[in-house]
Amino acid sequence: MKTFLSTFIVLFFTSTAGYADVLRQETFLSNQFSEVLRSYDERGVVKVDIELNQKKVQLPGTNFLVSSNDIGKLSKKNVKSVTVHVFSEKETLPKTVEDFFRSEIEKISKKSNIKLITLEKGLRDNSLQMALDSSVEKLSASLGGSEQLLYVIGMIPFILLIVGYFMKTQMQKSVEILNGQLQMLSSALQEQGIGTTPNGNEIFNQSKDSSSQSTETSTVIEKNMWEVMGEDFYNSLLSDCYWCELDQYASFIWGKTPIEMKKNLLNSSAIDKSYLKFISAIEPVDLGLAKHSYYLSPWKVEHISNEDLFEIVRSDFRFYSYLSPLRNRNANFTLDEKLRCLELGPSTPMQEELFAKKIANTKQSEKRALDLQQNFNFSSFEEEEKILEMDLTFDQMKKFPTIGWLLKLSSEEIAEIISSYQVKDFAGALYCADSIKEKIIECAPEKRQDLLRSYASKITGSQNSTYLDIIQKVFKYLEEKDREVEDEGIKIA
Repeated sequence: MKTFLSTFIVLFFTSTAGYADVLRQETFLSNQFSEVLRSYDERGVVKVDIELNQKKVQLPGTNFLVSSNDIGKLSKKNVKSVTVHVFSEKETLPKTVEDFFRSEIEKISKKSNIKLITLEKGLRDNSLQMALDSSVEKLSASLGGSEQLLYVIGMIPFILLIVGYFMKTQMQKSVEILNGQLQMLSSALQEQGIGTTPNGNEIFNQSKDSSSQSTETSTVIEKNMWEVMGEDFYNSLLSDCYWCELDQYASFIWGKTPIEMKKNLLNSSAIDKSYLKFISAIEPVDLGLAKHSYYLSPWKVEHISNEDLFEIVRSDFRFYSYLSPLRNRNANFTLDEKLRCLELGPSTPMQEELFAKKIANTKQSEKRALDLQQNFNFSSFEEEEKILEMDLTFDQMKKFPTIGWLLKLSSEEIAEIISSYQVKDFAGALYCADSIKEKIIECAPEKRQDLLRSYASKITGSQNSTYLDIIQKVFKYLEEKDREVEDEGIKIA
């Protein structure tokens, strides 16, 4: 019995690792194709599905035959087909982009299918979420789709009781390892807006409350992660936020940093101390990228800005694979440059050595100018209305963040911002006086005004993430106008 159980566990985890490889490849291709698509449609997203050939596998020591995918190195031999779902607000796909997708697919599959799903403008997030919700279900089905396999899995608790406490302890450790793998995998999926976090314990015991079990497991794993990470992890993650100006995410990371590590970072020269003070006063937002494998062994690029780092990549596009996920998100490469990066593929050890020399010889980039003065909160909506009536400079306005600054924009600009959110989400961010709320709603597209009023009457507005995001968009508009005024003054002078 013990031999059978050990053999089954090895078989099961080998199969699970195989499926993880498939999903990692799907995620890699999805990221790769999305980067190319965004040069044509900046809001576009690509999701890749890989279907493997089926075969029959006999469980050792039993008469059970289970259906299994032909897992191995992905190639034309075991990949049945690859489907590329292109979610875009555009009605057509450029031939150059489609040809690139097909050329990449043909490397592992004879059969390819590219489906263009045209989304309504401004409604991408929810539509895409509904379309992609099946991704984690796919993993679940792959691991437990066979009734016979589920029967064997259901026997595991009984077998564990027979084998004894020792084997049960070993199984629990294996489950914890699988949980960690699935958490990392789910993080990669969520980066593309795909599905939710799968819980490895559900595979072994489906009778428990899945939602509470998932929350407890996730909390434990997350807490352990922040505790065990070293100084390089925090230096790399916080410096990426610094150069990419993702200060809200930096605030979230700083809040998760253990006290002893905070002391080390404050004594370190890798991170600007003024930046750590700066992010301490900012509303935290989690982007979920701390679990990315890059930050387990990051490159020493804390002193290099995005602009200088991208110039190093342009000197040899094979260096592209060394960019962190946060830097990659902010890469300002042209479409030709992106295709060149993808064409060259991963770097060799020789390129690694060359890249290490280049970043070591790169001088400290010019630091950001940080506004260390804290913002003011309004004591009442009446005070907020008074400040909106004043003639303030742009710098003064930034110290009093309010959604009411929308009214400093044109009706067309306000309508554009409103259209970029779901009606319910925007209504939930209308945290302001009723008079200001109504003026903002009147600038919305006509077909949305009544629906906005309906939601606003039922939902109490709050200073949530959408509220903060809207204010940032308003400030970007106003900053551009402020810069245009300065440029015009220079021309006149």
